[in-house]
Amino acid sequence: VYAMAGGDPAALDAELSQAFREGVQPIAVLRSAQRHLHRLLAVKDAMANGASAASAVQALKPPVFFRYVQPFTTQAQRLSSDQVRQALLHLGEAERRSKQT
Repeated sequence: VYAMAGGDPAALDAELSQAFREGVQPIAVLRSAQRHLHRLLAVKDAMANGASAASAVQALKPPVFFRYVQPFTTQAQRLSSDQVRQALLHLGEAERRSKQT
């Protein structure tokens, strides 16, 4: 999910390939990505209300794992709320389609 939200397609491809080799189900990947984006959206909303990115990330419950605080904060600063919402729509559609076949 960090490769996806961080805009790193090469890392995303490698991570997805590894996850699928290990037996991770596609729906689990989609839902993990959705959770990540919902958390980013919560941070974006807090930032829109005057919070700094760092304080908004720090306020998340459960907290962001310490090794990922900086990448998550960077994603929150780089992505717009509209981009996050659009990504959520695409993931929702992907989940819907994955349940049809």
